[in-house]
Amino acid sequence: MATTINKNVEILREKLKKDIRLIEDATSVVNDLKRGNLDRRLVESASSSELNRLKEVMNEMLENLEERIFSEIEEKTKQEKLLVQQSKLASMGNMIGNIAHQWRQPLSEVNAILMNMQVRKEHDDLSDEEFEQSVEECDIIMSYMSDTISDFQNFFKPSKEKTRFSLQEECKKASYIIESSLKYNGIEFQIDIEDDCEVFGYPREFSQAILNILSNAKDVLKQRDIEKPYIKLTLKEGKRYAVVKIEDNAGGVRSKIIDRIFEPYFTTKQRSKGTGIGLYMSKIIIEDNMHGFINVRNSKNGAIFTIRLIK
Repeated sequence: MATTINKNVEILREKLKKDIRLIEDATSVVNDLKRGNLDRRLVESASSSELNRLKEVMNEMLENLEERIFSEIEEKTKQEKLLVQQSKLASMGNMIGNIAHQWRQPLSEVNAILMNMQVRKEHDDLSDEEFEQSVEECDIIMSYMSDTISDFQNFFKPSKEKTRFSLQEECKKASYIIESSLKYNGIEFQIDIEDDCEVFGYPREFSQAILNILSNAKDVLKQRDIEKPYIKLTLKEGKRYAVVKIEDNAGGVRSKIIDRIFEPYFTTKQRSKGTGIGLYMSKIIIEDNMHGFINVRNSKNGAIFTIRLIK
């Protein structure tokens, strides 16, 4: 029995190594995307069907995105169309990075389970029932990882038509997407829902606008190496407007550029780390698509983005 258990543990460890190689390959592809290289595809294969499904989804997205970008550039010269495509490219790159952060903890748990099985097997202290239970725990974790892929896919699908939606629900969806990345970078995240409110508009696009602002705050906190960094999202309801505020303690926006941060292609990041279209697209979504208002001001600790939407 010990020989059989040892063989099964080694098989599981080899499967985990294959899964890790696929995630490393995905990270490499993301880095190429940031440099504007659209030719790379995922080539590594994982042991689990969930990870191989992610590989297929990512390669399909890359193929579709590359085709759409080049067709739009050829057929339409308007800057707005190019910005939209670049925004999608940036969003996909961020999505892959966020998936990697979401999976760090589950992969660590799987590795811990396998190591425990290995140690107990060496001491002849692993029964068949305990072995099966450990395998079942690994299956549950892999199922969670598969669900994560579906959640991310659905988040980035555009809304087809305007509808009434809950601001609380969409803010929480955006927070979920970036939450693991914030934890990984040691950034405290607070969400304070004083009042929920329904508004009329495009729910997924609104979530994307929130995610863009959260991602921008995260990048600035990292760039400036802030001690005890935090981001706070507040939602409350007024008489005419629903108000969403996102604030951080990154030191604020310099006065000479604060009036320019919503301009297309304007960025204070290195060229390889920012496109300068995230905040611009957030402004387009909030003001043009949903007829709301967005602005930024400085507090004593950092920047405060305020979104007002008509109820």
